[in-house]
Amino acid sequence: MKGVKAVIHAPFHLPPKYAGVNTSDANMLQHNMKVLEFSQKCADLLQSSVIVLHPGIGDTEECVNETIRQLNIIGDARITIENVPYDPFGFTMHGGRPSNIARIVKETNCQFCFDFAHATCASLALERRAYEDFEIYKSLKPSLYHLSDGDFSVNFDAHLHLGLGNYDIKKFLNDFTDMDAMIVLETFNPDSAIIDPWVRDAEYLKKLEVI
Repeated sequence: MKGVKAVIHAPFHLPPKYAGVNTSDANMLQHNMKVLEFSQKCADLLQSSVIVLHPGIGDTEECVNETIRQLNIIGDARITIENVPYDPFGFTMHGGRPSNIARIVKETNCQFCFDFAHATCASLALERRAYEDFEIYKSLKPSLYHLSDGDFSVNFDAHLHLGLGNYDIKKFLNDFTDMDAMIVLETFNPDSAIIDPWVRDAEYLKKLEVI
């Protein structure tokens, strides 16, 4: 629709179920480019300036280096790297550490998507202080934010609707986003034909006194 901004999310890699983009694997470069091609076509069609992408599997310097190499080869300025949980599925991901995201953003032409729930989950898994990591992510000047609710003491991103968890949503928005930030709700509803839960999300946000 005219005037509505579209955000594209590239398929993520979640073995063995999903063979999405895994930029940390040198053997998957051609596969990654093929999978990304569809996302790029969607972005072209919807005139989107954002293609959100999860970093690859594995928490080593070699993995980060390979992700940086592949993103530079792909060379699409719409690519927006997203911080991810660290080990929610039994394997590690290098997008869970702020230092790795900072390197990727600095050494490529990509933008950055700050996901609050992912950052919370990763800080718990890595025994870090969540709000200190939030400050680091904020300093990377995100062009996009993902927002949902959840349990601040659990290393699992449940994508809860706002108000159904114990996240301090007001603090998230007041302290860690810019005034002109583009914020995408990533709350989950198994029946996408029923929009009431998202309407309630919008009403929840309107009631917050966000500076």
